[in-house]
Amino acid sequence: MRRISPLAGILAFAVALLATPPPAHATVPLETIEIVHQGMKAAGPARVLAPANFFAQAQADTLRGCELAVPSGALREVLERARQSAAPFELVIRQTSSQPLSYKLENVKITNYQLGATGGDAHVVLQIQRVRFQPQGEPVRGGAGGITTTTPGVPDRPDPGDPIPPAMALSLRPDLQIRAARQKAGDPNTLEVAVYNNGPGPAGATAVKVFFHNGGAVQTSSGAVPALAAGQTVWVPVALPLPFPAAKKLDARIDDPDKVSETNEGNNGFGVVP
Repeated sequence: MRRISPLAGILAFAVALLATPPPAHATVPLETIEIVHQGMKAAGPARVLAPANFFAQAQADTLRGCELAVPSGALREVLERARQSAAPFELVIRQTSSQPLSYKLENVKITNYQLGATGGDAHVVLQIQRVRFQPQGEPVRGGAGGITTTTPGVPDRPDPGDPIPPAMALSLRPDLQIRAARQKAGDPNTLEVAVYNNGPGPAGATAVKVFFHNGGAVQTSSGAVPALAAGQTVWVPVALPLPFPAAKKLDARIDDPDKVSETNEGNNGFGVVP
């Protein structure tokens, strides 16, 4: 019988160990992921395990699910809280492996959550309703433990470091609409108009014009509308030429005169019942 020396055995073991492939996700690049759940924000690294063409699907808004490998940290802590509450939440995935793009995953639910071995990643399977390309929004910067709280409904400040790819610029326009109008409480000479940006892109400052019908005469007045982020609403006061009850008819129109290029230019009008 041929005897194998201890040194040869050690060398053979070392060669076999080096030839063993690493875990499948070890070569998957880390991306920066931010979570917003019930007023809490956290950010941290994670790997997108599936689908393989995740960012292509995200860009086309055909992504309806994905699997992540999440190391321990603030991001995983908030994900675990989201799993326990079962409430939908939002994720922003910042692609750092190639070009710096951000995608906002809306109405996200966790359908499977498994912890790996001690010190390993958590594997999280997500169900996603909608994906929006996000050209702006500053990364979450956590306090102690990397978790911060945020006021619901208040958008992040623009981050000029996130560029807009030229091919997607046209699809990132705003869509200004008027959602409501009311007489200001205690002031019949002021109309308050709720202006909403329903588009995926930010809107620059513009104006809302009110048409005051009184008999055969039509008088107009305007109010200044500030710049609005996507999804933001603002109440704009407009001084009326006559008291609100004196109007036979009131109409309002956002972006008059036309200053903002929108995805839909035909929904800027709104009828007000005095």
